[in-house]
Formats: sequence, C-alpha cells, structure tokens
Amino acid sequence: MMKIHGISDRAYWMVTYTYFLAISSLYMVWFTAIGSTIGLDIFLLNSYGIQFVFYLLLYLNLQISLAFLAATGFSEVKIASVVAYIYVFGCGLLGVYLIQYYIEDTTLPRWQLLTMDLMPGFSLYKGLYEFSQCALAGHNTESYGMTWKDLNNTNNGMKDILLIMALECPILICISYDMDKIFHLSNKVFKQWKCFWKKRTQPFTMSNRIQSSAVFFDSENSEVYNERWRVEQLIQDIKKDHPFVCNNLGKRYMGKDGRLKKQALQSLYLAIQSGECFGMLGPSGSGKSTFINMVSVNIFYLFQTFHGTTFSLMLILTLRASMNNALSNELSTYQMKT
Repeated sequence: MMKIHGISDRAYWMVTYTYFLAISSLYMVWFTAIGSTIGLDIFLLNSYGIQFVFYLLLYLNLQISLAFLAATGFSEVKIASVVAYIYVFGCGLLGVYLIQYYIEDTTLPRWQLLTMDLMPGFSLYKGLYEFSQCALAGHNTESYGMTWKDLNNTNNGMKDILLIMALECPILICISYDMDKIFHLSNKVFKQWKCFWKKRTQPFTMSNRIQSSAVFFDSENSEVYNERWRVEQLIQDIKKDHPFVCNNLGKRYMGKDGRLKKQALQSLYLAIQSGECFGMLGPSGSGKSTFINMVSVNIFYLFQTFHGTTFSLMLILTLRASMNNALSNELSTYQMKT
C-alpha cells in the first residue's frame, strides 16, 4: 500500500522496520513482565540490563533483519510461512538435542561454538541457556544470577553472543536492502524479456501494427500486457460475454490561463466479462475518478475507444446511482446497528 502511494524504498523499509520493532518490543516487554510476575528465576535473578540488551536491543533487531533478508527470496506468503515454521521448530529441536551437547562439551574448540552462534536461532538458544544456568546457580547459592561482571568470565558465553548479534544486525539489513534491489532488477528484466517474446510470437495483424506504433505501455507488470492483448483480440471479435471493453482509453485536460496540459488518463486497456466485479486502486491523481466520469457520464464521446452492448451502456450510465444507493444503504444499516 505504501509503495502504491509513491513512498520511496528507504522510507518504506524504515516504516516497516519500525512497525515490526514496536510490535516485537511490546511482546518482549509483556513476556518479561509476566515471567517476573509469576516468579521465574531466569527473569528475577539475572540483571534486567543484560536482558534488555539481549532481548530488545539485539535479538529483536537481528530477527527483523533476518526476516527482511528471507523476504527477498520469497514471492508467496504461504511458502514463506512454511519455511519460517520449519526454521523455528528446527532451531528449537536442534538446540535441545544438539547445540546444548556442544555447549556443555569442554573439549570443543571455541571457534566452532562461535560458528554455530552465527545462526540467529542458535544464538538465541545459547543466550537462554546461559541465562538459565546463571539463574540456577544463583538460586542454589541464594545470590544473584548473571550480572555485568560475569560477562568477563571465560566460562560465560553471553559476551560473545552479544558481540555477534551486534555485528550481524547492520550487516544483514544492508545485505537485505541490496538483495531486494538485485531481485527487483532481475525480475524486471525477466518480465520485459517475457513480454517482448510474447509480442514477437503473437499473430501479426494491422491492428497490432497500428497499436504498437502509437502506444507505449509499462511492461514491468506482465498483467498489463496480458490485458492489452486480450482487449485487442476482443476488438477483432466482440463477444457477448464481454460487454465492457476499453481500448487505449485516454483523456487530456487542455491548459488554460497559461497552464500546461495535464494527462489525466493514458493508454487504458480493460475488458470486463459479464458478472465480473473489478476495483481500482492507485495514488491520488492516477486517473480513477477520470475513468469513472468518462465511462459513466460522457459515454457518447467514447465510441472510438469504447465497445459495449446496449445493456452494458445502460448499466454503466446507472453506475454512480447504484454506488450511491449501496453506500447510503450501508450507512443506514450501520447507524441502525450502532
């Protein structure tokens, strides 16, 4: 929605990042407060300052950065959700049955533990493990758990975890931003090549030659080209199941009092099948109201670019009245309910 309204990529990323950070921070504060209220030693005995740095400042930012990086490789929400579930459960199971064994193994080289900590899920598990061990030791000795002085202890791996998370956060977010640019550029090139190839393989007609020499369209989205191709095919053989067809519809407001000309609508191709419902979404000034005015009020000016049956023309002429009636009915129903 924000990209549709013309927000730049940096502003879009900043707004999205702030939103997820706020939601995650509220959840983590609530999680810590509930744990402290019910008397869990892992929250009560360990320093709240270290918990704040670990949970809020570092891990939440690392989790959001990792999500941004993973989002560049997925185009469907369902696939991303499945992979995310596998990642969460996999890290949890590996942490319990594998990582914990390596952490407690004193003969394992330190660099191997640091390599495993590069995975955000494993670093989270190791951090929770360090908190739990310090809380258990504090409970047995009736003293405090992990404090800032304990970070310098060679047997405590929390310092390494905090440093790794602090380095991974900016690195992952920068890689995510660059990968998003690369995937967007490659996807755009692929769609342009696909549209060009489809244009070369379609049957050559005089209508195609005239339209291709006079009209320039944005080939970034293949749906735009597919809709135009469908309209051109329907013009040659108008079918009754498509009563509404717009072919290269456009409108330009002439400049008055020294003002420049304004292109309100340009190269619109649209074919609506009988019984089909469609909607328009776009930023302010994209031509939504102009299109509705052209097809509902000034229909007699559009015979060169608009093709439809008598029934569809009568239906379009009553479009605004029907929309107003539906809106008034919804408002009256809402007032009765409230």
